Amino acid sequence: MYLKVNAPAGVTITIRMNQWYQEQFITKAGVQEYTTYQWQNTSGQPWSKHSIEYAFSNVTGPVQILDLKYRPLGYNTEFVGSFTSNNPRLNTLWTKSRNTSYVCMRDQFYDCPDRERGQW
Repeated sequence: MYLKVNAPAGVTITIRMNQWYQEQFITKAGVQEYTTYQWQNTSGQPWSKHSIEYAFSNVTGPVQILDLKYRPLGYNTEFVGSFTSNNPRLNTLWTKSRNTSYVCMRDQFYDCPDRERGQW
């Protein structure tokens, strides 16, 4: 997730991605940007709430949210190959499959060395 705010110094912004994972960002005075470690987000897991919660504390003045959006984050790679057909549903399926592989790739490469090795 990406957040851009104009806030006074010392505001604590807590970003909860599910009931077990959260991040905190403490503002400086003025306009600033923050990107979460979203690849650690477990929103695809069955126990997730599939929502993001923003909580503001220590607020001593106006906090203006300038931008709030999702940024897909994947592994540093290039797409190779393509698929097209005269069926728009198949084209959509292929595009969604490619994008899903891209955003899940980083999690897979990060996860495997630590977890898979533990089994052996």
